[in-house]
Amino acid sequence: MTEQANTPEPAFRNRRVVLGATCYADADAALSFAVALARQVKAELHGILVRDKAILSAADRPRALAVSYSGHGTSSITAEAMQRAFVADAKRFETKLAATARASSLSAVFSATEGGLPDALHQTVLAGDLAILGFRRATRDSGSLVVLLDEGGEIPAFAAELASTLGKRLTLLRHMPGRAARHADLVYGAGPETLIADNAKAMLRHLGRSSPAAIIMASHRAVVPTVFDVINAARCPVIFDMPVDGDPQE
Repeated sequence: MTEQANTPEPAFRNRRVVLGATCYADADAALSFAVALARQVKAELHGILVRDKAILSAADRPRALAVSYSGHGTSSITAEAMQRAFVADAKRFETKLAATARASSLSAVFSATEGGLPDALHQTVLAGDLAILGFRRATRDSGSLVVLLDEGGEIPAFAAELASTLGKRLTLLRHMPGRAARHADLVYGAGPETLIADNAKAMLRHLGRSSPAAIIMASHRAVVPTVFDVINAARCPVIFDMPVDGDPQE
């Protein structure tokens, strides 16, 4: 990621929920999470659509093909077509964000930029903000909101209420070295369903099989998979907070 400039922050600013995506479909798939979270934590809503240079570069190659969400269909694509699609997606995202925020009595800001999604989020999300990486699932989700935790990590304060608001089942996936992946005793108790994995690869394997509705990254330690490894494995929106040092895992 690029390094943020050391510009002084105002003494007070409103907390934000920042929803980032590279297309309208991904943004729209995560908008309900962003709105529910912003209402819950009394935050401003910020949508950002990123025209990904890597996608444009791939589309500019001879005989480039776009693959459908189901993976069963392809169509030819060009960089010019992708540029037009981005402009249309930006307009749809901005319109939908404004209307949804207004209906939920939230303030909202939209911006469109180009580059890479990791860099765009790094430059936009500030310490104390919550970020959501939008991603449209190709298949129906299992109804679970999964929280990724390290061995001593605590469940984020917003997680249980967010799951309840959205009608999702809260599931914990905790990294505990030397322990085989299994259900913990809490699964039969009053707490949320809890799974244990002894390494990052085991966590990613579980996410790939479980079809979660969304992931909450409650740890930024290296023992837990990175944000983008998680989204590639789970294929769903990922929610994370910006640490105080302003440097989430890439």
